[in-house]
Amino acid sequence: MKMLNRSALRLRAKPAFLEWCASVAPDDADELAALKAQLEQTGTVYLVPEVESEQDFMDAVVENAQDILTNELMAWCVDNSLWPELSAELLENWFTIDTELMCFDLSNQPLLLADPETLGGDGEIVESF
Repeated sequence: MKMLNRSALRLRAKPAFLEWCASVAPDDADELAALKAQLEQTGTVYLVPEVESEQDFMDAVVENAQDILTNELMAWCVDNSLWPELSAELLENWFTIDTELMCFDLSNQPLLLADPETLGGDGEIVESF
């Protein structure tokens, strides 16, 4: 087991985000309905620099809000002209944010860092450690 020098934010979709998804990707309504429980229950985890206080988490949310929202919205709509203005307030309105101070890696496999711009194609591993 390895302790990571990161803390984590876990996002779970709120109804407002699901409504937006349905409005911009009506052809994916069946897929969205199937994923609804997963989006509301399990969500997505984002690692942030290790924090020591609740204020540090708040700062991490504000500092990373646009990147997080870009990642979440891009999964449903690649046309960013259909996106609302990205802000920490929007992130908090569209997602429940749970926080975890400590992160542990239980895998024996090395951590891999992949460039998200190349994922989906012939994604290249940038770094292994």
